[in-house]
Amino acid sequence: MARRARRLTAAVSLAFLAGAACAKFQEGRGGKRGISALDGSPEPIVVAAAGDISCDPDDTWYYNGGNGRPNACRQKATSEIVKAISPDLVLLLGDIQYPDGAQRRYWVYDSTWGAFKGITRPAIGGHDYGSADPGYFTYFGAAAGDPAKGYYSYDVGAWHFVALNSVCDQVGGCWYDSPQGKWLEADLQQAAGKNILAYWHDSLFSSGTHGGDTYYRAFWDILHRHGAKIVVSAHDHVYERFAPQNSAGVADPTGPRQFTAGLGGYLLYSFRTIKPNSEARFADGFGILKLVLHPDAYEWTFIPEAGYDFSDSGRVYFGSGSPAPSPEASDSPTPVPTTAPTAAPTAAPTASPAPVPTASPVPTPSPTPKRRGPRIRWPERGI
Repeated sequence: MARRARRLTAAVSLAFLAGAACAKFQEGRGGKRGISALDGSPEPIVVAAAGDISCDPDDTWYYNGGNGRPNACRQKATSEIVKAISPDLVLLLGDIQYPDGAQRRYWVYDSTWGAFKGITRPAIGGHDYGSADPGYFTYFGAAAGDPAKGYYSYDVGAWHFVALNSVCDQVGGCWYDSPQGKWLEADLQQAAGKNILAYWHDSLFSSGTHGGDTYYRAFWDILHRHGAKIVVSAHDHVYERFAPQNSAGVADPTGPRQFTAGLGGYLLYSFRTIKPNSEARFADGFGILKLVLHPDAYEWTFIPEAGYDFSDSGRVYFGSGSPAPSPEASDSPTPVPTTAPTAAPTAAPTASPAPVPTASPVPTPSPTPKRRGPRIRWPERGI
């Protein structure tokens, strides 16, 4: 009897926890459907994506009681954008809790983006490995995959999602013959017939402070060979959209399109050398990448914080009998300057002009807008 009582108590506890998780999930979804409700459904999947999220609460001036400053610690503001999107799925692109991913600091992330925990699927970044008491796998649990790997995949509707681990030295490498590379090849063979979206932290292509890293060409080549549509990454704290291309950076309509969405709230970076096929860029404020994934098309919209006129959105069809993949660009994608910014007061910016995009793969940068505050450079710990 005592054993049965203990089992009953455990079952009631699990039911309570499941109910609490469901309630939190519904709060994060605004009472709408969950991820599982979309399995096998032709309905579009609404995705919110960003990386480089929460700052160090011990830096009390920048943390500012959770409200941050114009150029840092804006995780609360970006979580409000996610809430307004009301997504079906939240993709985290690594470096979730700065500076080192310690468990004791995860309350900052949980107090803002934690509202979406039930629909969140993370990818790991270098800072997430930075503590002797890491919070990443403890906080996200099974949703983060096997802690020994940090890479995994799953299906939602007509799409196959692949979360990869770009901290290569933690998992035996990222090349073709690495355990992760072999797993990716086998995984995509099993995903035949699905549309593929992959995401990881470090970028293969970037015009930002870090620039891209060719070590991820193997990921790209495998994804390209299997017809992947989209790659989303972060690491550089900017927004950037590229044209479809191959792993060598040559425009190719059959290649994946990369979005860099590293404006989750931690800190602003700037652009340096503009890479070929870069089509839109923004680094003046924080924001979220919204994707709407259909069985035969995808749409994107970058949503910045209030007070910015930047807009970048478009749609690509790839279904049978549909037009060749070509973005329907928004009316006013405003590229940002390529030079490093100078210090400025923290007042709201004066919006730069919004030119109509041309067919050129590298838009001409607009005049330098006023910044919302001086950019700070906190150490990246070499990652």
